[in-house]
Amino acid sequence: MTDLAVFDHVTDDDIAPGALVKVMVESAQAESFWVQVTRKLADSGEWVGRVNNHLLCTDLHGLKVNDRLRFRACHVIRVDD
Repeated sequence: MTDLAVFDHVTDDDIAPGALVKVMVESAQAESFWVQVTRKLADSGEWVGRVNNHLLCTDLHGLKVNDRLRFRACHVIRVDD
């Protein structure tokens, strides 16, 4: 799994399928990006989404636009209104 930064101001109640959320990957170069939420996994409590923008540091962390990503609310920097 990709190493995601941890925050504490977003909860599961703030996230829903269809929402855009911003997360940050921790690598040699930290990079934040948007993820389009697709669903919540009932068994693990994780959210699933797709990377929604082109990333600058793909060569460092391996993520690119349209990649599927699993994350938790604690990984979300903000939810787009």
